[in-house]
Amino acid sequence: MDRMEFNGAVRYGATQLDNVEVDKCSQENTFHAAIRFENTGDSTKQSYVKNSVVHGSRAWSLYISGSKNIKIESSDFIGSRAVGINLNSISDVTLDDLFIGDVAKREDWNAGDGRVDKEACVAFCSYWEPNKCYRSGITNSIAAGCAFAGFVAPGHDCGDSATSNKFRGNIAHSGERVGAHIYPDPAVSSHSSCYEGSNFAAYKNRDGGLTTMYGTEDLRMRDMTFIDNKMGVCLQTAGEREKIQISMTNVEIFGEDDNLDAPEGQAAFCSDKWGLMLFGANQGGKALHPIKSSSLPVHKIKSYGSWGAEITLDNVNFSNFESSKTKNCNRRHSMIQRNPFASDYIPVHKFVNSKLTDVADQALVYLEDPSPAWANPTDCIEWPCTAPENVVLKFEGTTYGGLTRPLK
Repeated sequence: MDRMEFNGAVRYGATQLDNVEVDKCSQENTFHAAIRFENTGDSTKQSYVKNSVVHGSRAWSLYISGSKNIKIESSDFIGSRAVGINLNSISDVTLDDLFIGDVAKREDWNAGDGRVDKEACVAFCSYWEPNKCYRSGITNSIAAGCAFAGFVAPGHDCGDSATSNKFRGNIAHSGERVGAHIYPDPAVSSHSSCYEGSNFAAYKNRDGGLTTMYGTEDLRMRDMTFIDNKMGVCLQTAGEREKIQISMTNVEIFGEDDNLDAPEGQAAFCSDKWGLMLFGANQGGKALHPIKSSSLPVHKIKSYGSWGAEITLDNVNFSNFESSKTKNCNRRHSMIQRNPFASDYIPVHKFVNSKLTDVADQALVYLEDPSPAWANPTDCIEWPCTAPENVVLKFEGTTYGGLTRPLK
């Protein structure tokens, strides 16, 4: 042991912490996390933190920057501010079997001018973008009760869903906004052409389970499960290209369940809910951690649509949309809904081999009328935009069960 200090556990050389409790460490409104590795690492001996708990932090729980050969496993990080775990410029860092929860906003942070803080339960090489990290990953971990997002994490190479451990087996639930934002990895040049995310689940997040709006020609998401998220899942790309492909494969989407979404004795969370928000391609994208409130939510479109997008959903199944009204609050409940900010071109969506189980006719699709507010020089000049009225959804090989009757 060369050096180790708490108020952030800092270690030069190999650090090995097993069965350790870190309580009320870190320094408020700084990058001094409760445990931090900075510019350290031993190629011959791995540093690790395992079977430990970090709680009550006034800043971040864990910060790993400029470091290598570190493993964080079977540990809990509970109760931090803005960010739970922040990774930056790392290599050969693996995180497995973690719980990251109750990441709250900074109480006294106010930058003014419509600015918002950078937040997430896990900021995987995303806080300072573009940040390149190598041979690192987070697996089999849970993010719950998160500000902004459960995970902001890079995707893997297209076709590597069966073998990649960059982002795999993770679950996000009960978040303030989105379960995960999976982005093209800047350390992999091919991701501007194609990147993929897989093996993820999200439930009961207040914006959606998964949202993207990042630059690539071919966006693929597969092998995922989404349950009772307010705004479902929404895939979008950024950038004007001759041809854009967006695909989702082997995904289960469930509507509202019987849980009241609130502790006993408190009022239920009351909102419109839907399972899938129509996908799209846009000329402009979003930062991984937007710093302007006008950029939120991430699915908010602030540019013209891009032409040439092809959208395919293969074996994307929907269940538990038994009514067009939510069970607890009598709000709108639908299997598919248009992005409320989509004033421009919406590509044709092709659904192949979908199974609809316990989906009522009235809950299949809700297409909101164009907003009268779009009649302005920025959007549609003197008239509300009509693109949202030109939506085409093609279903091939669809099967039905429970309440559902064939589409008309």
